Amino acid sequence: STLRGSAGAMIDGCLDGSGLGHALIAPAFPAAGRIVKDGQLLVEGVPLHETPFRADLGGTRTSQLLLLLSRHTRRSASCLPLAVVESGHEAVGAALASTRTALVVADATSDEHLRTLALGLAAAGPGWLACGSAGLAAHWPLALGASPSAAPAPSWPPSSLPVLLVCASRHPAAL
Repeated sequence: STLRGSAGAMIDGCLDGSGLGHALIAPAFPAAGRIVKDGQLLVEGVPLHETPFRADLGGTRTSQLLLLLSRHTRRSASCLPLAVVESGHEAVGAALASTRTALVVADATSDEHLRTLALGLAAAGPGWLACGSAGLAAHWPLALGASPSAAPAPSWPPSSLPVLLVCASRHPAAL
């Protein structure tokens, strides 16, 4: 949720290794005070590069996600604006399905936006990697057709595709 380390390189590696063509990047986690608005990551309303997390940004003085990602990725990137997210999961799915970039950074300022993004990603069809915080992950079972309160069962996820969870932070909250 604060893009520590080389997020762009990690996403490139996941895309290369999985053979997928696109990634939806949604680091917002409103319950932890992190939102993305106009492509900028805010922590408790403060731009990321003005918070104590700035030490993890390698000297970068920006909170614009496209700029942060561009430092470590060779892929093209674009933003999915809040207006599209607020139009619903069908609009998100259509926007993702028609994108010409490999990476799409999504605005999200509420948990409902993250739910919409998860459902929209599922509607976009195969070929997408979901990259986000625990806020996005909380809605992923619903997007895969499982009950949001259901404990993972041997048949979950309901597809034959593997599930990989990567947590690249040593922060105590992540552990």
